[in-house]
Amino acid sequence: MDSPHDTPSAIAVPPDVLHPGSRKLFCYWERIRGEASAPLRANIDLKEIKRIVSSLALIERMPANPGYSWRLAGTSVCRLWGHELTGRPVLENWPLSERDTMARAFDSVVTLLQPFVARFAGRNMRGDEIGMELLALPVYPDARQRPQVLASLMPFREPSWSGEQRLIAFRLSSLRVIWTEPLPGEDTRALLPEGRPQGFLRIINGGLS
Repeated sequence: MDSPHDTPSAIAVPPDVLHPGSRKLFCYWERIRGEASAPLRANIDLKEIKRIVSSLALIERMPANPGYSWRLAGTSVCRLWGHELTGRPVLENWPLSERDTMARAFDSVVTLLQPFVARFAGRNMRGDEIGMELLALPVYPDARQRPQVLASLMPFREPSWSGEQRLIAFRLSSLRVIWTEPLPGEDTRALLPEGRPQGFLRIINGGLS
């Protein structure tokens, strides 16, 4: 596993991004986007982040479907979930209130081009739980299409039952939007009811009470 100290010192990683793999992806995303709000997907060189590629996914919102779907999911993500994910709803088996919180966070990625980091637990059919971190970042498929979500899904430990048990329930513990530069003229208060945040990170209400 990469050390948190492997990340370039010139790039400030938000303190709430804890997993070394998530921190590596955030630094890479910051570097390739330059002065843009989000990078083009074609600019992602998987060889530069090969150690975490299997833990990455592409998530998109289909025009005819208000929910979010897995466009692509790495082998480690599918193994952790216990089945193939591509084409399935991302928030399948989430509680309704937490599904709404997560959906609004994904909306902030594809609409406002603002990343977020979330931590949650997944539970398998035997009742075993595994904690993991999700980092969600905006990327453009090309210059004309709406953004997609480039996500890393990193468990804080590798469960012995990975690949043998399906995750059937999820429990959100924290979610924070990572505020980069707002788009000109965007009113972020339309999306997040707490209003425009002060500082780098802001909690979205929801999830665990």
